[in-house]
Amino acid sequence: MNTMYKLVRERSGIIAAYATTLGLFVLVSFPGVVRLPTPEPVLAQQQAQHEYLLSESQEVSERPAEILSGKPARLVIPSMNIDMNILDGSYNPSTGEWDLGKDTIHFALPSVLANDFEGTTLVYGHNYDEIFGQLEGLPPEAKVQLYTENNLKFEYTYTSAKDLLPNDTTIFDYRGAPTLTLQTCTGNWNELRRMYSFRLDGVTQLQ
Repeated sequence: MNTMYKLVRERSGIIAAYATTLGLFVLVSFPGVVRLPTPEPVLAQQQAQHEYLLSESQEVSERPAEILSGKPARLVIPSMNIDMNILDGSYNPSTGEWDLGKDTIHFALPSVLANDFEGTTLVYGHNYDEIFGQLEGLPPEAKVQLYTENNLKFEYTYTSAKDLLPNDTTIFDYRGAPTLTLQTCTGNWNELRRMYSFRLDGVTQLQ
């Protein structure tokens, strides 16, 4: 099980590619639509995205004996009546676009798996009212449950939101306690990206 739960961390090449690829939401032909342009190098990086092995230079004492992690499969926000399945969000070299549906949300595959150790798990979607548009009214300390494909339940608490310019990729430099980030477009012309941050409260293994 430890093998399944290992995260991958390659601090230089992979993270740099992620910052280049998922660093922005760009307005297309009409409001509410999100497009995430991606350079070709990310395709190779996606092959290693979840083998996030700890650096040999890192002290063993810095990490737990077992890291619980899993690919996001479902997102529940009770206070907003949100209960949605999460699809994979990957880059399509034929169209030059990321997966994105009018009524779906996606786990950005280049971000880290939901885990109890480190990093930010990124889930993105349209700012339509029936998807992530309603997050604008998210109450303080709102609770979120994220369920994974391997029957883990991650529980988070809403902490903050901020709007970033498209060229701000600092989210990918984060190496602190594990968090969940929900991302959508905002601004008069969807020219900004809004990042909703949630701290991890705990993980439960479901039957």
